[in-house]
Amino acid sequence: MNQRNSVTPKSKINISLKKILIYTGIIAIISGVIWKLIIGTSAGLLNPNNASALYTPADGQQLSGFNWTSILTVDHNQVVGNVNLIDFPLLVSLTLPQLKSVSNGGVVNNMNGYDIVFSGENNQQLDHEIEYYNPTTGEYRAWVRLPLLYHNVNTELSISCGNPSYQSNPTTQNTWSDEFEGVWHMDDNPTTSELIDAAGTYNGIPSSDMNASDVVQGKIGNSIDFDGSNDYFAIMDKYYEGVTAINQLTVTAWVKSTYNNNSSWNSNWSIIDFDRSEYFNFFVHGQGKASFSTKSSSINDFHGGSNGQMNDGNWHQMTGVYDGQKKYLYIDGVLVNTKNNPHNNEPLGSDLKRFGFIGDGSEASSFNGTRNEIGFKGQLDEIRLLNIAKSPEWIATEYNNQSNPESFVSIGIGSSLPIELDYFTGELNENTVNLQWKVLSQRNNDYFIIEKSKDGIDYEAIGKIDGEGTTTKIKSYNLKDENPLIGLSYYRLKQADFDGKTEIFNAIAINYSPKVDRIQIESVYPNPFTNEFTIKYSLSNSGSIEMTLTNSQGRTVFSEQFYASEGQGIYHYQADQDLQNGLYILSIMQNGEEQTSTKLMKY
Repeated sequence: MNQRNSVTPKSKINISLKKILIYTGIIAIISGVIWKLIIGTSAGLLNPNNASALYTPADGQQLSGFNWTSILTVDHNQVVGNVNLIDFPLLVSLTLPQLKSVSNGGVVNNMNGYDIVFSGENNQQLDHEIEYYNPTTGEYRAWVRLPLLYHNVNTELSISCGNPSYQSNPTTQNTWSDEFEGVWHMDDNPTTSELIDAAGTYNGIPSSDMNASDVVQGKIGNSIDFDGSNDYFAIMDKYYEGVTAINQLTVTAWVKSTYNNNSSWNSNWSIIDFDRSEYFNFFVHGQGKASFSTKSSSINDFHGGSNGQMNDGNWHQMTGVYDGQKKYLYIDGVLVNTKNNPHNNEPLGSDLKRFGFIGDGSEASSFNGTRNEIGFKGQLDEIRLLNIAKSPEWIATEYNNQSNPESFVSIGIGSSLPIELDYFTGELNENTVNLQWKVLSQRNNDYFIIEKSKDGIDYEAIGKIDGEGTTTKIKSYNLKDENPLIGLSYYRLKQADFDGKTEIFNAIAINYSPKVDRIQIESVYPNPFTNEFTIKYSLSNSGSIEMTLTNSQGRTVFSEQFYASEGQGIYHYQADQDLQNGLYILSIMQNGEEQTSTKLMKY
């Protein structure tokens, strides 16, 4: 059952509006304004035979009007690297008795699964796309846009269903951020449907030779089986034109093939192609190797070498990346080959216009135009085209999620919460913040920790209070912060069980505006930044100060001394083009002594 066919493609104006909204959302995340996913413990496995089981999440995470809610937990050990991933499309694949329709003994009211929704803190519903739903079996598959996927702690979200007022298709193209030029799930029947682009308007028109028998079991749901002869899709509306058409590129697909004719390059094209000699071709070499040809001043053919075999008859995720300087090939989330500076730091492109094909090579100057007539032989699933060079961390994490979604995302109902929190508040008293909280009951409660943050994203512990173990007695706690941050800051309460599991509660905001008696960074925006950021600071005494920027390896990449007057000041920093993505430390010094510092992320 293909839910995406009911989604009306947006106009180019709507797509432009989508870009504005997405960029605005990213800024909101950076500022710590929008919701932060509740981070906590795994809550025990759901009993699939208990259709009435109900988990009640922490205050603010439960949607009203739904008959069933549970927690989904993303295991942070499955998130590769040491950075959080922004706007990650999470694959959720479940088969549960609760997800059957009401008529089949489940909880779901709408026969299309429209009342199955996802949410985070403060009832913030998450954009998602329904790819498949079976009301009889309770099998459900969806893509959910996570504003932040944490690398060092588990990420949690809610799934809810059973609300009769939800009768409209919740599937939205906003599930896919503006980085995604095309997302083709490869499960559409060529006889009755176009190949739907879930991210926009670039649908694929099937060749006349394709029919329903080409739809076969895939890696994720169904896939398309290409015969190597006359099976292909012509991509609507999408073309490249100009020598600077492609500054960065990521292309990925799940591939299953046994083809091998022991020849060279041009015998098993293509997964997706916009003309090898003009823009790029993402394909499997005739000898079964993952391959990625690109064009700038000259054609650069590039394959995975001895580690790049794709024709063993198993499913493999294949990813090609061009970052403007280097080319990369990945198989199953692992880098198998790199090509340094294949095009002298030039964008990809030529003066010619080229339209694309899936399953064949392109020479097309117009939609569905000239093909190479070198067809791909094998199965293709989940083809994606992005206008950015994705990081190794993203690629490896994406593979983990799609290769085994059941282990990447777990569902739980848990027993009662470790503590029943009545309130958590903070109050300014001169130069001290008094933090107070009241607990109505406790279970297996080891201790509390108070954490503080300047941006609402990165927190550090400032105090620890022992808990009461297990008790039904009402207990009040307090802690004083005698060194509050100047300006707006955030405090949150963290609870730990004796078994090491933790739960984090909603943060509170405190605005502290004393007389400045030292150097203080009041704000840095945007953070993460791309090429520039602005620092707002306060200085108690006029004089010479020094600002330095240090990378994660401890190397100073920028330093400048200047005279600053007492009071508030603003400093604007313009990054060099070769400044690498990653974590940086911004420090401000006076009289050769460090006064304050903060973390920055270049993204």
